[in-house]
Amino acid sequence: MKKKSKEKLHAIFNLLFHDAQAKNGAFLSENKACVLFLYEQKAKNFSILQISRKLHVFLFATGISNGIKALTFQKLVASIRPKVGLLGLAIGAKENQMSSATIFKIKRTVFELSEAKSLPIYAETTVPRVLKLYKIVGFELDH
Repeated sequence: MKKKSKEKLHAIFNLLFHDAQAKNGAFLSENKACVLFLYEQKAKNFSILQISRKLHVFLFATGISNGIKALTFQKLVASIRPKVGLLGLAIGAKENQMSSATIFKIKRTVFELSEAKSLPIYAETTVPRVLKLYKIVGFELDH
């Protein structure tokens, strides 16, 4: 991956991480090889630092044109998304660390958290490969 692309991806995941962390929804696997962002949708996060991260991503990582497209898409998603539940935004893993055992352990942990909080889980993706993974572990397609 090109250095510039890596920096842009890092800025986006940095934004997602800090948002999830502020909402008590950033989880790291025992072996520190996988990360999951999952939090209650009603959780709020407002800080000047987070606004500056969003602005940085908007101006430098996505660019203004793509940033506007992303904001429009997020507005559409927000109008469709149920308002109560746990929202899974990102799963990341070190290269060659995402085994079937790891995937099902993450699934078990997520479902336990959902049960403990009595909340449904909603996961979002625009990546066909990830959608296939969600179906394998038992998620149903909503939209």
